[in-house]
Amino acid sequence: MLKRVRARFLLFCFFFLGCIPQSKGDTSSFEGCVSGLEKDYAIKIVYEKPDSVFYSSWREPPMDAHSESIDIGSGAVFCETLKEALGNYPKKVISESLSAIAISKRLYLYGQLYGATYAFYDERGKGDLFIANFSDQTSTDNRLFVLDSFHHEFSSILLKKFNFPVSEWRKINPKNFQYVYETKENPGTEALKEGFKTEEETALLKIGFLSQYSTSDLEEDFNTFAGMVFSQPEHIIELASTYPAIKSKTEALLRFYGSFAPEFMKTPLFKFYIAQGFKLD
Repeated sequence: MLKRVRARFLLFCFFFLGCIPQSKGDTSSFEGCVSGLEKDYAIKIVYEKPDSVFYSSWREPPMDAHSESIDIGSGAVFCETLKEALGNYPKKVISESLSAIAISKRLYLYGQLYGATYAFYDERGKGDLFIANFSDQTSTDNRLFVLDSFHHEFSSILLKKFNFPVSEWRKINPKNFQYVYETKENPGTEALKEGFKTEEETALLKIGFLSQYSTSDLEEDFNTFAGMVFSQPEHIIELASTYPAIKSKTEALLRFYGSFAPEFMKTPLFKFYIAQGFKLD
């Protein structure tokens, strides 16, 4: 069974993460990188026909999912960024929770240009990730966006696969707080359509939210933390030093990851957080 799908608009890159210049790679280095990741993590990297990974119903209205194949000549740096993202996880977590990563030049859902999305399959206990390579269309590097997208989307698969402490997370929120679109099918999409901002706001940071977008749904809130915790640790630590609720959610997220894979505690990233005073036990 395919669980709820949640995707990220292209504008998330520009409003929240920003972009920096990228150099072109070559075909051989891209293909070597792909084959290496497939071997190391026992997953499939799909780039020639990314639509082949789509769930069949995605191709039908109203979703109308379709994508454009990546420019292989510019994909080497993109693949190396995926390698960097994957390197934050024990290999067993990847191989047992992720089937494929479909990378494309452009990704369209519901008639809109999207940056990334995921699918989770109950019967397999695994999911697929779909990530677009913006450098093909903007001549800019989206390294940080790709890193954040991977962790953001993969966190949804892990949230659904393992026993996420929902009640603990909700207790960190203000009393009687309710996520704005949590009863909707696609809360993140609804929030972005309504113009929810994705940049940080002091008033929201004080009560434990990284952006207005994070207030749309608990999953989106968790996803946003996952993206930043893994891709911008120095920044989340800086925020946590000022805002106790941000630190509490960061600790809750890290403890959750450690609960289903104790090997996380031995990784450089988790050791870094522990050294900074985060309580993960």
